[in-house]
Amino acid sequence: MAYEKCTKIDLSWIAGIFEGEGSICVYKGAGEKTKYVRLFFFNNDITMLEEVQRLIGGHLHIRTHKRKDEWAESHQLQLGKKEDIILFKNYVVPYFRTKYKKEQFEKAIELANKNGGEY
Repeated sequence: MAYEKCTKIDLSWIAGIFEGEGSICVYKGAGEKTKYVRLFFFNNDITMLEEVQRLIGGHLHIRTHKRKDEWAESHQLQLGKKEDIILFKNYVVPYFRTKYKKEQFEKAIELANKNGGEY
């Protein structure tokens, strides 16, 4: 990953985007006990998500998320590999400004680690 090449400004920018537009989700496969953490960035500006992807990787989904006709298309960038989550935790989370998002991140990791799960 390119985290090591990111400047403090890059990492702060990514943290701010995630705090405002990001989601942390814990998934469990059907019939499985193992849980997985996924990080999502959502935004209408695909060029911004492409820049985040260029800096830290992830999988950019070019999908239309439109609940109403008058709403703009929304796109998502997903981080789901264990190593991506660990790198994000080590490099980006320290730049979070909100206590809520830090706690949400830690709770997701803790939940995923229960019953032999992983993040």
